[in-house]
Amino acid sequence: MNSPLIIALAPNGATKQKTDHPGLPLSLNEIVDAASAAWDMGVTLLHLHIRTDDGKHSLDAATYKHTIAAIQRAIGKQMVIQMTTESVGVYSPQQQIAAVKSIRPEAVSVALRELIPNSSPNSSYGNSLYESQTYENPLYESAASEFFHWLRDEKIMVQYILFSVAEIERYHQLLNREIIPADDHSVLFVLGRYTKTTNPDAKLLSQYLSLWERSQSWMVCAFGQHEFDCLQSAVSNGGHIRVGFENCLLMRDGTVAESNQALIMQSKKMADQLNRPLADSEQTRIILGAI
Repeated sequence: MNSPLIIALAPNGATKQKTDHPGLPLSLNEIVDAASAAWDMGVTLLHLHIRTDDGKHSLDAATYKHTIAAIQRAIGKQMVIQMTTESVGVYSPQQQIAAVKSIRPEAVSVALRELIPNSSPNSSYGNSLYESQTYENPLYESAASEFFHWLRDEKIMVQYILFSVAEIERYHQLLNREIIPADDHSVLFVLGRYTKTTNPDAKLLSQYLSLWERSQSWMVCAFGQHEFDCLQSAVSNGGHIRVGFENCLLMRDGTVAESNQALIMQSKKMADQLNRPLADSEQTRIILGAI
């Protein structure tokens, strides 16, 4: 094995609150502290969500820019800061695209099902792991394609989020039709959902990988009590992992994690056991498809 491993941190997500965990970083200072601690532990990719003053999900450009600047003042510019475009039922595809074009982040994650929605654009929350999707709106598809190519031309590192087996197939179709540029980018395989009833295990990742036809790097995040097993399977199979309170609050033994740092440390120990050294900043950018 011994290929460099990216451990990304998603410290808060879009929906969890202090009632879910008192250590959830929501304020600017808390997010900066979480990023700084992660950087000191070898994390080179931060999946960044921002919140309003009352804790709601936000894609506000000014707040994003301010937060990114604050993190970089604290730790420099070596850590890759990945903006999310997540809608959470609040933002339309047009608003998501406009936010990214205003912020111009170094890296961004995008969900195909949100930027090319079907009749239920927020279906990423709580439905089957294997649902079939239809994408029939040519206007959304055209706008998304323009956006994806703009990201490539602007040299913004893109990570396409895939929530199901069906979405992997759809991703391949969009690549073949050049809706998604074939240039280097990465993907994130999501195992599970935000709902508390889904507990995917590592077998689901095997199904994802059996359909994977591309050379792009891939990363895994997982929800539920089997998160660690899913991450361990990803590392064993040459992938990369995203950890943090956005996806899971639990340690491997089922106890509540004291902090995001505890989840990072747990993953670092596992990576060391599997002979996967942590990627440095330059390696991280190459793996993520920096052009």
